Amino acid sequence: MIIQLYQKGITTREIADIIEKMYGCYYSPQTISNMTKVVAEEVDAFHNRPLPSQFAVVYLDATFITVKRGTAQKEALYVLIGITPSGEKHVVDYGIYPNESTLAYKERLDYVKQRGLEDILLFIAGGFQGLQQACQEI
Repeated sequence: MIIQLYQKGITTREIADIIEKMYGCYYSPQTISNMTKVVAEEVDAFHNRPLPSQFAVVYLDATFITVKRGTAQKEALYVLIGITPSGEKHVVDYGIYPNESTLAYKERLDYVKQRGLEDILLFIAGGFQGLQQACQEI
């Protein structure tokens, strides 16, 4: 909940007040800030972890979500979900872009390739026109 409030632009002081009123526990604004930093570090580690060289299946598509950056607006959330040859499911990666584009698909695919993904036996994706081109190039 702290992360969601922080992402919505609520100040650390306001979050501390909300948590205290709801749960009776006091967290200083600095503690709230530290919590968000830890989560940011974990997200960064997720995006930079090495990937298996092969997935049996990878699904890639973009969906639009509301993002608040000053004002609320719809942006494209790109999600890659993979299944290993042994059947394990993984969120391979994700990224948020202002819109759906061939360049964004290329960037996501290139990024997972740089992290070790070399072979996909079955690639499943939405019907975006530039996606096939992005796959062939990467």
